[in-house]
Amino acid sequence: MSISVLSVRCIRYSIAFVVILLSFESYAQCPNVPEVCDNGIDDDCDGLIDCFDGDCSENQNCASFYFGRDSGECQIAPPVVTGYNLVEKWRSVVDVETRGTPIVGDLDGDGIPEVVTHFRDDNTVYILNGADGTTKSTINAHLSEYSQSPSIVDADADGFGEVYLVDYLGKLRCFNHLGQPKVGFTEITISQGQGTLQGVFSANPSFADFDGNGTTELFIGNEIYNASTGAIISQLPNHYNESKGAVGSNGHIFSAAFDILPDDFCSDCSGLELICGNVVYSVNMTSGVLTEVSKAPNNVNDGKVSLADWDGDSQMDIVVSGTCCGDGGVIYIWDPRTQGFVTQDAAGNSLQANPFDVQPNLPNQVGLASIADFDGDGLLEIGMAGRDEFITIESNMTRKWAIPVVDQSNMTTSTAFDFEGDGKTEVVYRDENNLYIIDGATGAIITQTPCGSGTRTELPVVVDVNGDGDAELVCTCSDTPGAGKGTVRVYESDSTIWVPTRKVWNTHNYVPTFINDDLTVPKEFQNKAIIPGQDIYLTQTPLTYSSGNPLYPALPDYTVQIDSVAKSCDLETLTAHVKICQETANALIFDFDVSFYQGDPKNNGTLIGTERIDHSASSLISTGCMIIDYALPLGEYDLHVFVNDRGVNPTEAPVVLMPECDTTNNEVSMALSPCPQEVDSASCFVMMTDFEDYVNCPAPGYDSFTEAYTGNSAWVNSNHTAGIFIHDPGVCENIPDNNLMPHTDGGTAYAGLHSPLSTNPTSQEVIIGTLPSNLYANQKYEITFLAFSSLVRNESVWDSFGELDFFGIEENSNPTLDINTQKNWTTISGIPEVDHLGTSATINNRTQWEEYTIEFTPTRNYDRLLLAPRGNFAYVGIDNIIVRVAAQKVRVDTIEVCHEASQAILPYAITGGNPTEYSIDWEDAINNLGISDVVQSTLPADSQFVVSGLGAVPVGLYKGEIRVYNTLLGCEGVDSVFLAINHCKTDAEVTKTDGTDKYYSGSTTIYSIVVKNSGPSPVKKGIVEDPIPVGISAGDITWTSTAYGGATSIISGVQNGALVDIVDIPVNDSVVYTVNISVPLDFVGDLENTVTITADNDTFPDNNTATDIDTKDCNFQTQGTIDSKNAGWVKMGNVINGVPYQISYNGGTKTFVPVDGPEEGQEITTVVYNTGTGWSVSLSRHRYNNSNNYGNTISSYD
Repeated sequence: MSISVLSVRCIRYSIAFVVILLSFESYAQCPNVPEVCDNGIDDDCDGLIDCFDGDCSENQNCASFYFGRDSGECQIAPPVVTGYNLVEKWRSVVDVETRGTPIVGDLDGDGIPEVVTHFRDDNTVYILNGADGTTKSTINAHLSEYSQSPSIVDADADGFGEVYLVDYLGKLRCFNHLGQPKVGFTEITISQGQGTLQGVFSANPSFADFDGNGTTELFIGNEIYNASTGAIISQLPNHYNESKGAVGSNGHIFSAAFDILPDDFCSDCSGLELICGNVVYSVNMTSGVLTEVSKAPNNVNDGKVSLADWDGDSQMDIVVSGTCCGDGGVIYIWDPRTQGFVTQDAAGNSLQANPFDVQPNLPNQVGLASIADFDGDGLLEIGMAGRDEFITIESNMTRKWAIPVVDQSNMTTSTAFDFEGDGKTEVVYRDENNLYIIDGATGAIITQTPCGSGTRTELPVVVDVNGDGDAELVCTCSDTPGAGKGTVRVYESDSTIWVPTRKVWNTHNYVPTFINDDLTVPKEFQNKAIIPGQDIYLTQTPLTYSSGNPLYPALPDYTVQIDSVAKSCDLETLTAHVKICQETANALIFDFDVSFYQGDPKNNGTLIGTERIDHSASSLISTGCMIIDYALPLGEYDLHVFVNDRGVNPTEAPVVLMPECDTTNNEVSMALSPCPQEVDSASCFVMMTDFEDYVNCPAPGYDSFTEAYTGNSAWVNSNHTAGIFIHDPGVCENIPDNNLMPHTDGGTAYAGLHSPLSTNPTSQEVIIGTLPSNLYANQKYEITFLAFSSLVRNESVWDSFGELDFFGIEENSNPTLDINTQKNWTTISGIPEVDHLGTSATINNRTQWEEYTIEFTPTRNYDRLLLAPRGNFAYVGIDNIIVRVAAQKVRVDTIEVCHEASQAILPYAITGGNPTEYSIDWEDAINNLGISDVVQSTLPADSQFVVSGLGAVPVGLYKGEIRVYNTLLGCEGVDSVFLAINHCKTDAEVTKTDGTDKYYSGSTTIYSIVVKNSGPSPVKKGIVEDPIPVGISAGDITWTSTAYGGATSIISGVQNGALVDIVDIPVNDSVVYTVNISVPLDFVGDLENTVTITADNDTFPDNNTATDIDTKDCNFQTQGTIDSKNAGWVKMGNVINGVPYQISYNGGTKTFVPVDGPEEGQEITTVVYNTGTGWSVSLSRHRYNNSNNYGNTISSYD
């Protein structure tokens, strides 16, 4: 059999039995093949990769991609302004190096980017929260003060980004998203130690997949490394002195990678090339050889690289910031395919100078070129910094405009962004003193803010740093001009809206098409020349339509509904529970107001109040909805609630704080009912006296009660006369100067009486009132009255306070009331026919009337009341004595039931009075669904109401009015009852397994997914989702669904791609899925697969997700055939060259730790290749005898 070379890449030795023959997968498979939208390859050969291809516009994988968005609704075009008012959103607490570029990306996959920055003085790299600048993690690393900053990328595609940096000693280091050293990555000194911290050792890593095999490489200048391990792949023999994308051998390095040459240009030109200033190198990833295959004309030197299609031929040209021709800093543009200078721009205009001397008569170099269309003419321009000047260059290589700045480094970098989406890209630049936004067409400064820096090669970046859908400006700044120590600062405009942008700027020389949103590196770099609006360099892209036009910010659409209004007549409180939702995806986030009105504000309604909502801090961000509680005045009125209404002009409500998509759904109203009257029938009111029925007008004094009434009042004295005080101008006025006038509610007269006197123990005054109707035993009553404390004749002996006792006298009785039995409250309580009912609070106000209340329940029937003050020398004025039946009160809490329930149990509590019957009046909404009102009936003895017939009532909140009746006394009470019918709570769970923790490339992994309902309620319209694992395409997956018991699924037959199903599952039934994944030959890394079940009524979310992770664990090369044989050496299995195969392990396997040989101390698994001798062989071609001792190492399997 012929000998073939096989290569397998795995992680550990624990998977020992499957070997994969890797097949070559070209970048573009062939024409007329459908584009696969998530494999990083141009499958249909149209030059457009994945989500850049219009064929993928409807693909779910492209829904959140930054390019090719669907035409959106409710968008607002930012106004084009001549000035922005920059406001600081946050600044870091920690100090950072101002000469470093802030690097931004979502390292931990939580949707909120992180900011990576550093400070050399404390040897720390900081990972900051992009939302607020707080520190999430730190890395102990000493970077140069001239560092171009760390870089970030998800090199191993595990969903978490890695942080790469070069320290001041030139060591290339890698850390995970938590700031811990990356497992498997070995530090290595770049440039073989040749360099200084001011130049080579301040380099910023860049990333590419040079051979398109899905493995990310890292490159710095003219060196290429494995991004996962740190192993060097390619390096020139004399690399330090060769072209590397720098000005000078130790200059700051800015090379690039791109498939810039045709595949047939050279033998190794089938993948990406490495572009280093004036030289292009081909890359042989197998041998690691870099070969110079294209070079610029001889008169130009190496320099810093940018890429753009300058001449409009849809191919990248190389824009170099370098030196030549005896000049200082120049810009030259060359075509590596012709190895000559570009001669015209994309409009056919001849280039006036190429190379272009950026600052004539100055010997210094200039900064790296940022490239964009600054003036909206459809042609590219260049922006760059020189010494104390910022310059832009027209497409025909003439100076466009320049402005003076303060920068001695002459190598700072700028960026650009079209903030308003008007097609004209603004320049963003920071010098030693200020941060600028500059009109790209004219050079006019739109805005500037103090922002000091020591300056080197750094730049500010434009990015959606906090994930709010809006662009922000992120920069390192010092409060001191020219200083190296500062903070990270984030700015936004409060004077205009900026268009949305990406959440990533992962490396210094960032290009949008060179990095995915999830920080993975594309297998192929999209040719940005053929993508509208994307032929930019060191410029941020807005989110765009497929036309290249920017996606304008989406306006929010707020909706409002009143969930309920909670009323407590006892506490005199009314609270509205209002639900606010935001319906627009990826909408702008801003604070807004909610206004409450009594009546329709457009029809003379009045404002109750307004509450400002902090959108960013609310649950709108995470769930899309929020609940606010707002206190309202009690009363009967129509409540109107407006969301996004400032409350400043009610007739025009809603008066929005910020623009909104649709304001027709910003209003909701509810009719509020009043609290029931505590006395709602004449029979509930027993008596009221205000002492207006006097017949004589006595002289001023304190003992005139008997004279005034002469027996004609319901209230009489007993033994000692009380006082009567009258203020009825023109009729009778007898109030002493120091006493209060009658209360406004008390008419023209009031009574006064004093407590026992210590100098005369039998002198207490009492008054007795005959009730118009008896008070009944075991019924609840209350007495209210007005009172004050009188300082009689201003005599100090009366300077004391007392209380007022109330007593009931048994009906038809004749108690003995004399000076001895009524001496004080104790003796009165001792009279057999008299009961003590209660004592008021201390009456201690001499300047105004106050109201007092006592509640009581008689133990027998009374026909009279007796009042007597308590204390010593306490004189009490009293008026408006009201006796009434206690309010009949019932409390029914809001009841929640699930919509499958046939009835609801409403527990109730009687909290006042003695009602015996009830009725329920439901609102029309539930009446119309078949729920009938309850006519007046006896209150249930078990303290609960039953509402039946709910089976057909949908989810919602329903209101009723419950009325309770005291039939003996003819009194009523009323309260609201709320019935909330919710989705039924249950426990839906999912499990997933393939029975192993390993996978084999080229084979099929079979998963069993079980979705079960553990009850207690059915699952209705549950959603089962199992997305396509990373690295697997839709064509690699088939799956089926089988429902058991009463469960149902909408799926029938064999399906392909992601699993999505809608299920109904009764309690204890299930749906089982079988998922088959054909693992591609070139698949590496963990095979991770996650399934979820989502049900509205599931209250146990912990078991709604199941993840299965399989690993692949080997790394070896071998030759020849691999056969297993039995004891007679009869072959049981073999390899067939050129197709996927397995080692046959029919002879068995062994797992042990060798005590000798090359694998000593490692746990290995071997294949028994002869069952007779028991000899076995490891995947590293080491043989072991029956006793597991090392024998020898074979060159090939036999």
